[in-house]
Amino acid sequence: MVRRAIPALLLLAAAAPAASPRDGDATIEVDCAKTGPVVPPSLIGIFFEEINHAGDGGIYAELVQNRSFEETLPPEGTTLRDGHAVAPPGPHYLTGRDKEWRVRWDFRSPHPAWTLAATGGASMTVEGEVPLNGNNPRYLHVRLDAKPAPGAVRILNDGYWGIAVQAGKRYSLSFFARTAGGYAGGVAAGLVAPDGTVLARAVIPDVASAAWRRHAAVLKADGTHPKARLFLEPSSAGSLCVDVVSLFPEETFRGRPNGLRADIAQLLADLKPAFVRFPGGCYVEGATWENRYAWKKTIGPIEERPGHWCLWNYRSTDGLGFHEYLQLCEDIGADALYVANCGLSCEFRHGSFLPEERLGEQIQDALDAIEYALGPVTSAWGAKRAANGHPAPFPLRYVQIGNENHGPRYKAYYRRFYEALKAKHPKLKLVLCCGCGWATPDMVEGVGPVEIADEHFYRNPDWFFNEHRRYDAVPRDRGFEVYVGEYACNQGVGRGNLLAALSEAAFLLGMERNSDVVTMTSYAPLLFNVNRLDWPVNLIGYDSATAFGRSSYHVQKLFSLHRPDTNLAVTCEARAPADAPPRFAGFIGLGTWNGQAEYKDIRIEREGKVLYASDFDKTTAGWTPCWGRWEAVDGAYRQSEAGERKIALYEGARLEEYVLTLKARKLSGAEGFLLQFGAADRDNYHQLNLGGWGNRAHAFERIQGGRQATVSPETPGRIEAGRWYEIRLVVRRDAAEGYLDGKPVAALHGASGVRFYAGAGLDRKAKDIILKIVNAEERPMTASVELKHATVKAEGRTITLAGNPREENDVDRPGRIVPVEAAVEGIRPSFKMTFPPSSLTILRVGMR
Repeated sequence: MVRRAIPALLLLAAAAPAASPRDGDATIEVDCAKTGPVVPPSLIGIFFEEINHAGDGGIYAELVQNRSFEETLPPEGTTLRDGHAVAPPGPHYLTGRDKEWRVRWDFRSPHPAWTLAATGGASMTVEGEVPLNGNNPRYLHVRLDAKPAPGAVRILNDGYWGIAVQAGKRYSLSFFARTAGGYAGGVAAGLVAPDGTVLARAVIPDVASAAWRRHAAVLKADGTHPKARLFLEPSSAGSLCVDVVSLFPEETFRGRPNGLRADIAQLLADLKPAFVRFPGGCYVEGATWENRYAWKKTIGPIEERPGHWCLWNYRSTDGLGFHEYLQLCEDIGADALYVANCGLSCEFRHGSFLPEERLGEQIQDALDAIEYALGPVTSAWGAKRAANGHPAPFPLRYVQIGNENHGPRYKAYYRRFYEALKAKHPKLKLVLCCGCGWATPDMVEGVGPVEIADEHFYRNPDWFFNEHRRYDAVPRDRGFEVYVGEYACNQGVGRGNLLAALSEAAFLLGMERNSDVVTMTSYAPLLFNVNRLDWPVNLIGYDSATAFGRSSYHVQKLFSLHRPDTNLAVTCEARAPADAPPRFAGFIGLGTWNGQAEYKDIRIEREGKVLYASDFDKTTAGWTPCWGRWEAVDGAYRQSEAGERKIALYEGARLEEYVLTLKARKLSGAEGFLLQFGAADRDNYHQLNLGGWGNRAHAFERIQGGRQATVSPETPGRIEAGRWYEIRLVVRRDAAEGYLDGKPVAALHGASGVRFYAGAGLDRKAKDIILKIVNAEERPMTASVELKHATVKAEGRTITLAGNPREENDVDRPGRIVPVEAAVEGIRPSFKMTFPPSSLTILRVGMR
C-alpha cells in the first residue's frame, strides 16, 4: 500500500454550523449512537478451488509439470473413443434420465512438458511394465545406444510455462530412478535458460540400480531467468528410467516441505481471511463420480499419491493435498471449511451419483476426514496426521455437505450427512448447498436442520450495484445464517476491471450492513495462472515469476482489514446532476424468447393522460418489427416465429416516465413474455422478462450491444399457455417495477441512478468510526458528511482505491491499481469531502 502524508487530501473544508448539509453531490449521515448488527470476524474468507492451475502450476510450489508422467491418463470412469474421453450413459442425480458425458482428448505428446534433446542414439518413451508403485503406474524410459558426451543428451522439463530461477536461490531436486542394459554412472541435473545458458548444475554420481531408488540434489542458481527449464543428463549407455521428478524452491511459505509458493501464499495471508473453503467447487464433485476429489489419496509421501484428473481438464498431482490445505489454514490464521463430496458428481457434467444404499461409505469418508483434522493421536486418522508431521489438531471449524447441489436426492443425502456428522461432532458448523443461486424456500424446505446456507452469484456490474440492498429485507427469523460462498462480477468486464471491483464493493457494503444475515463471504475463483484460464475473472494472477492481486483483491483486503465490530446507522443520498437525463428514457417494445405470444389493449399513461392506446384492428403504425414474424390478428399484435429474441419496438414516442399496461397470451413455446423499455435501438434497452430462464422466473434484464444480463432479483414464476395475463410496467425517472396479474414480480431501483454508496461501523478497540464509500461515478463526488452523537478527532486517514474503471492490474503492471493511504485534517462532526471518480475510500475517524 502506498502511504502519503498529505493533510486534507480529500477534505474540502470543515463545514460551518450554518452550512447546509444538502450542499454538494451527496449527503452521508452517520448516527454514532445507533448501532446495527454486529459484524462477525467470519465475514471475509477465501475460497480455493483447483481451477486455472490454482494448485499445480500455482500456489503449490512444485516446479516440474507432469512429474509422474501420468498427465495423459484419461479421466477415471471414462474410456477413449473417437478422440474423446467418454463416460457411459447413466442416470443423472437430478433428472433420473440417462446422460452421457465426454471431453476432447487429443494430447500432442505422450509425455507433455517433457522433451528429449539429443544429437543421436537416444530415445524416450512412457512405460508401465515395472512401475515405482501401484499408485504411480507410469514412468519415463530413456534408452542410450552409447555413452553420450557431456550435454549431448538432455531430458528437459518446461515447468508450468517456464521455471522462474533467481540467482543465489537454492532449489531442491529429487527423483526416483532405476537402470538396466548395463547403465553404469550418474546423472547431471540443472536449470537452463532458453538461450542455452546453464543457470545451475549438480551431479548425482551413481544412479545405477535394478530397483527403484530415490536421489536428491540441491541446485544453486548463479543466474536469473523467468522461463528456464530443468534438465537431466544421462552419462552412460543403457537404459535410465525416472519417475516422480520433483523440483521445489528451498524457500517455501513458512519453510514447509512439499510447500507453497511464497509470494502467492503471502498474498492470501495479507488478506487476513477468517476461513478457507477448500478444495472446491466442482472439483470436489468430479465430472463423474469416479474422478471426484478423494482426500485419502492426497496424503502421505508424494510418490504414493496417484493424483487424478481434474474436471477443469488437466491432471491434479494432489501434491497439494488434504494435509497441505489444513496446514495453509493454520499458517495464515484461518479456520478451515472443508467441502465434502456428498455422493453426487457435478450437475453440469455427468451427474452420476453413489446409490443411496452405499451412501454410508461416503459419510464415513467425511467422518474420517474430520478425524484426520481434529482427532486425537490415539485415533486411527489422528495417528496418520501425527505420522505426517502434525500431532496437534488442525483448525477445522466448518464442513460443507456437497457443492452447488440441490434437488430431492441432495436433500435426502444432506439429511443423512447432517445427522451423522452432527451426532459425532456437535461443535462443527455444517453448510447446506443452494445450487447456483440463493436460499429460496424451495432450496431449504424439507432438508431438516440448516445452520448455514451457501449462496452463489456470478453476475454483471449492474446486478451487483442494484443488489447492494438485497439482504435488507430478508426475514430475520429463518433460523439459519447465509454464507455467500462464491460471487464475482464476471460478465461484461473482460478479464476483470476496476468497475467490476467497485460493483463488488457496493454489494459487500450491503452484506456487511446485514451481517446478522450474511455471516460469511468468499470471492471466487481465487487464483489463476495467466497462461491458462478456465474461468474469465479471478482474484489473484501470476506467471512463473510474478504474482499480483486484481483490483477486486484490494477490495477484499480493504474490507477485511477495516472490518468494524458493529454497524452504525447510516443514510446515503446521492443526487444526479441537474442536466442528467432520466435513466430509462427511450422506446418501449414487445418480444418473445423461444416462444410465440400475442399482446393487446396496450396503454401508456402519464399522470392520467393517455399517451398511446393500441387498436390493432385498425393499425400497427409506430411499431417496427426487429426480429420475428409480427402481425395484427384479431385485435392483437402476434409474434409467431420460433427462436430467440423476437422483438418489435414502438417508435411512435420516446418516453421517460409512464405506466404501461397490456394483456398478453402465450401461444406456445418454452418461455413467456418480454417487455422492452428505455430502448435506444434494437440492441440497447432494459426489459421485463416474464417466464424466462426456462419458464421458471421473472426479472429485469439489461441488454447492451445485444448482450443481456440480469439486473434484478429473480422471482420464481411461470407463464401458462392459452390464458390472458394482465401486465403492468411502472417506469419512473430512476426506477422500474413490474406486475403480473396485479402482483409485484420484479423491481429495479437505482435511487437517483447515481452509483454512490456508503456504509459505517465502529472499531471499538481503535476507537475509530470507519466509513466505506464507493463512488462508481466517472466524476468526483463531493459529499456532506455528518457524524451525529460523536466527539471526533480532527485528524483521520483515508485509504483509497481509484483508477480508470476499465483498467486492471496484470503481470506487466501489477501495481496499476492499488490503495493509497493519506492523512486528513480538519475533521468535525460536519464536514465536506470529495471522493475521486471510480473509487473505494476507507475513511477512519478517531473518537475522543
